[in-house]
Amino acid sequence: MLTQRLITFTALIAISGFAHAGFFGGGVSSNSSKSFDHRTDGFRVNFGSHINSALDLEFNYVDLGTSSYDDPEYAPADTDDEDSNASFENIGFGDTTSSSGGIKYSGIRSIDTFGVSGGLKLKKNVNKWLQVFARASFLAWESTTEEFELYSVREPQNDDGDTVIEANATNQTPCGTLEQCPQSLGSKKHQALDFWYGYGLIIKPTSWIAIRAEYSIVTLNAVEFPKSVLEGLSTSLEIHF
Repeated sequence: MLTQRLITFTALIAISGFAHAGFFGGGVSSNSSKSFDHRTDGFRVNFGSHINSALDLEFNYVDLGTSSYDDPEYAPADTDDEDSNASFENIGFGDTTSSSGGIKYSGIRSIDTFGVSGGLKLKKNVNKWLQVFARASFLAWESTTEEFELYSVREPQNDDGDTVIEANATNQTPCGTLEQCPQSLGSKKHQALDFWYGYGLIIKPTSWIAIRAEYSIVTLNAVEFPKSVLEGLSTSLEIHF
């Protein structure tokens, strides 16, 4: 996988290098999202060509970090309400089903995402050392999801589904008990192409070096994948040539 990323990265640099003038740089990104409970920071690499004084052809390699959910919380049935059923609350992206005297949640615990993009950056000079810009790109991304199951506590049952004392129960969870049990199901990969945009400013203390700050946002959308809005505030150092 690392080799594929490097090949893609090198190819995009070669494309951008056909122009006489361009830029290259990178930095860190502080990530946030209302779609997940937790986010980790990532990084990005920016490079491209100056088409004219107002427009750049830009490519990016971006690591969007890891996004994760808290595990669902088990809510037992209300014993005073005969119509009440046990459930999982605060679920992320998944489904709940009944399972041998209890319930089971199957879903995604976390996603780890990277991508490559290409697009245009419209910029405007405020003065000799400051530019503002807006960027619009298509992001080809890949995400690895961690899949898991969470079994609730179970009523002790025998092979026929009848309630028995715990010592005679045969409906243990994969953990070998009747208590709550998390189980990893491994990982899956997802790919898609989505619109990614951003805006910010570029500070140029000299003609060849620049400090770039950008707010960006992308909505990841794929089959059997949590539709996710990811935001990032990045700071980069760029060399202009």
